[in-house]
Amino acid sequence: MKDYKKRALVFIAIIALIMVITLPEDLYATYDNVKYYPGNDKDLSSEVTDLDSCKIEADNLLTSQTYTEDEKTVTIEVYEGKYIKSWDSNLLVKHVFVKGGDGGNLYTYEPAEYSDNNISLHSPEKNEKIPDISHVTFYFQNLGYLELTKLVEGKAPEGEFEITVYDEEDNIVEVINIVKGETKTIELEPGSYSIEETESNKADSISYSNQDIMVVEGETIDVTVTNKYEEEEPKPGYLTVTKIVEGEAPEGTFKVTIYDEEENIVEVINLVKGESKTIELEPGNYSIEETESNKADSISYSNQDIMVVEGETIDVTVTNKYEKEEPKPGYLTVTKIVEGEAPEGTFKVTIYDEEENIVEVINLVKGESKTIELEPGNYSIEETESNKADSISYSNQDIMVVEGETIDVTVTNKYEKEEPKPGYLTVIKIVEGEAPEGIFKVTVYDEEENIVEVIELVKGETKKVELEPGSYSIEETDSNKADSISYSNQDIMVVEGETIDVTVTNKYEEEEPIPGYLTVTKIVEGEAPEGTFKVTIYDEEENIVEVIELVKGETKKVELEPGSYSIEETDSNKADSISYSNQDIMVVEGETIDVTVTNKYEEEEQKPGYLTVTKIVEGEASEGIFKVTVYDEEENIVEVIELVKGETKKVELEPGSYSIEETDSNEADSISYSNQDIMVVEGETIDVTVTNKYEEEEPKPGYLTVTKIVEGKAPEGEFEVTVYDEEENIVEVINLVKGESKTIELELGNYSIEETESNKADSISYSNKEFTIEEDKTVNLTIKNLYEEQKEDGKDEDKNDDKDDEDNKERKPGYLTVTKLVEGDTEGKEYEVTIYDEEDNKVEIIEITEGTTEPIKLKIGDYYIVETNNNGADEVEYTKKDFTIIEDETINITITNIYEEEVIIEPIDEIPDIPNDPEPENEEEIIIEPKKEIPNLPNTGGLIPSDFILSGLGTLLLGFGIKLNRKNR
Repeated sequence: MKDYKKRALVFIAIIALIMVITLPEDLYATYDNVKYYPGNDKDLSSEVTDLDSCKIEADNLLTSQTYTEDEKTVTIEVYEGKYIKSWDSNLLVKHVFVKGGDGGNLYTYEPAEYSDNNISLHSPEKNEKIPDISHVTFYFQNLGYLELTKLVEGKAPEGEFEITVYDEEDNIVEVINIVKGETKTIELEPGSYSIEETESNKADSISYSNQDIMVVEGETIDVTVTNKYEEEEPKPGYLTVTKIVEGEAPEGTFKVTIYDEEENIVEVINLVKGESKTIELEPGNYSIEETESNKADSISYSNQDIMVVEGETIDVTVTNKYEKEEPKPGYLTVTKIVEGEAPEGTFKVTIYDEEENIVEVINLVKGESKTIELEPGNYSIEETESNKADSISYSNQDIMVVEGETIDVTVTNKYEKEEPKPGYLTVIKIVEGEAPEGIFKVTVYDEEENIVEVIELVKGETKKVELEPGSYSIEETDSNKADSISYSNQDIMVVEGETIDVTVTNKYEEEEPIPGYLTVTKIVEGEAPEGTFKVTIYDEEENIVEVIELVKGETKKVELEPGSYSIEETDSNKADSISYSNQDIMVVEGETIDVTVTNKYEEEEQKPGYLTVTKIVEGEASEGIFKVTVYDEEENIVEVIELVKGETKKVELEPGSYSIEETDSNEADSISYSNQDIMVVEGETIDVTVTNKYEEEEPKPGYLTVTKIVEGKAPEGEFEVTVYDEEENIVEVINLVKGESKTIELELGNYSIEETESNKADSISYSNKEFTIEEDKTVNLTIKNLYEEQKEDGKDEDKNDDKDDEDNKERKPGYLTVTKLVEGDTEGKEYEVTIYDEEDNKVEIIEITEGTTEPIKLKIGDYYIVETNNNGADEVEYTKKDFTIIEDETINITITNIYEEEVIIEPIDEIPDIPNDPEPENEEEIIIEPKKEIPNLPNTGGLIPSDFILSGLGTLLLGFGIKLNRKNR
């Protein structure tokens, strides 16, 4: 038991000792690392100096105080002018540069902090002593930005929208009040945030371009919040059309067309026998007409002029009657001719039977022809809507329709107008050879190919017609079976008051021997797919004589010269078997031979339909594929189609309803579909085009940095530098003072630069006078003004001084070359090196990559060199930093940039002993790890509460251990 208690005592003592020893670890610095830099703030990398900063001089560091500059406030606690014990800032601090002696320590915080307590920031040690702080500079973290835009679709009520920004712990960071169409920008610390609209002003829906965002230092992220408001539109009405068929109708669909009051087509409904379809229509008046009756003998409507009422349904029945095998109909072709200027609108021609019942009403426009079917018999024609014509004439008004024949009627409407006198066309019909009885029809067309006149002629007849002056073309549209037609002139110009003659000659060859005939009938057993069958006739030499296209149940008759032939079906429309009543035939003059070709079809399962998807790209798309997904009615994925720009793919689908969506748009700005909801029909193909648009990005600007170098003593005042474009227009005027650099933004292109105000300089030199601005790149130009030293009159100078001045005038300059060495992975980076004279004036700025520069001419004297852009190097080494230029000699300085390779630290079981770091040498950049010890300073601030807790806990444990040990004794 005593051994157990002893072990417990030892264990408790060890824990207490560890807590006491490690106590400062939780109290001290939060900075990530510290680097030593020789020189001053200007020697820091541009990544640091480009940040907003606050510099506190030594005079303000003697005591603890709060320092304010613009909107920056820093409270700092300093001990003995050497150590910064704590600091607190209203802005995030990224770096603290503590300057003292020959250089400074740069303390870096990752991430940036608002404060740091119980620390010991100081200047670099020199000869085992800490120099007094000459100044301290706080460099502040760049913030990121959120640009928020409020879009409203639809009519929103008056009022503001409230958008709340939350951090990762769901704490409210910012509440933004915004109105329709407004854009607001706010500053945010880098990090992750979420966005939510907490007051949507009664929107029906809200959408975000991005709801979870990552704010990056110095960058702006754009978020659009869109509120949609649905418009309360008037409810539609409905029309249900039912197709009734009486009798045996051929296969096919019926088309019923819906017209509005202006006779514009509103909807075309495809129906089959017995089918009903309901469509949605806006309230109003409509008329109904069956425009494809599938060869019905008659059509009747339950109602043809309808009134659609909001929310109600009107039913219309269209009945098509098919008579039994009656005599075949005849045909009437009515052509509308208009002479003069007619108002817009249609003409109505009404056909009456012998009892003066209306048989048909034909709607026509100028130059239009329509052919209708009529039962054989007597009819009369009357134009019942003449569209305000001055006169109407008919080529024939009382007609006899004969079975299987077509009769042509021209209805001419004249509109009087004080127009120029007409010209005349005389057409002469010449016939060579034996023509059958009948008439010839010559049609005259205007420049828009509208029918102007139809002239009926017989052999040897001449007719003269009156035409308005202008250009016309002539074509014989009924040649009465002529073998050939020739025209003396086919394109004519009619001139006012003059007559042009045209001869139309028809030739007839001598009659050949009377042919024989072959009748082929197509019989189909089973369900055949839609389509035609092709039967080919071969002669005895197996040459193709005729190809006959047939549909199910059709019979066709062809003429053949007498002789032997064979028959073969060369397109069976996927039949399972073919049989012939006769395959080898003998055709006899004047006789007809009948052949039946029978195709059998076995019962098949339902065939699929097809979907063809074409990818169209407008603009410049990034490389990659687009994915289009096909969903069925239950929104299950049926097919995913991968496409590239301009590609078309065809997929097989079962008949039914589908929807299409592009699920990978390859970062397109917008997507449009020719059709997104589709109906796949057996054996048919539906085409869909998916179009992706890419907006062109505007080119980024470039930048020009101009640095003013002054040699000699310049009078007070500014220098003016003017930038010109290629047309010598002034683009920018830059005012500079000695040693100053300014950067401006310029559009891409060629420019020139000139100093238009030189402040009385003796001479001006340019590093480059003409330059080209490239996208997102910076051009650096140096303008150097030289001022000669002048002697003051009336002063006696030492003769030796006069001699020295003469020597100086004759002395030649010296030269400097800079060699850039790089260790590590650089990928061809550029660096910037600046040369300063003894008075810290900029003398030269050099842009350099790896290698050695050309010699740079410098006056004799003392200089120092600093790499002002080290491109993120981990370490920079100089062979020398301060140098002296000697007459006519060249000095070389090598600057080495070291990039460390990324080291992966594997975990170790034991921490090895680490020797103390050697003291830093002033000549090199040394990385100093954060110190975990505070120098032996007097206790001026006391312990923070955590000190008391941990120290007290350690004391209690030690006391408990001692007491336990005494009890055991």
